[in-house]
Amino acid sequence: MEKRKTRAELLNAYSEGKRCFEIADLRDADLRNADLRGADLDFSCFPLWCGGLNIKIDRHIAAQLAYHFCAQTCDDGDYIAVRNAILPFANSFHRVDEVGRLEAIYIGVPA
Repeated sequence: MEKRKTRAELLNAYSEGKRCFEIADLRDADLRNADLRGADLDFSCFPLWCGGLNIKIDRHIAAQLAYHFCAQTCDDGDYIAVRNAILPFANSFHRVDEVGRLEAIYIGVPA
């Protein structure tokens, strides 16, 4: 495992123009049009207000968001159809071995 950088090291890297998400405090941040590709957002909170729209993300983050979407409990038929359609992508989430693969839901079949 890579050693975590000190705050001074991160600030120095940031001043050199390097992307340093380790020091970012995204509370109340307006992320519209932000480029978060390559960011490690594990154990963070993705904004669900308009400040979280139009963010550039990579496949890694997209699969993580898809997994979290699919892991909800909702008995709406439209939700279940969409959930089942993206399930293979959602199960490509990088932590699926830790949290478990999600299975398809069938309307009228008890979970």
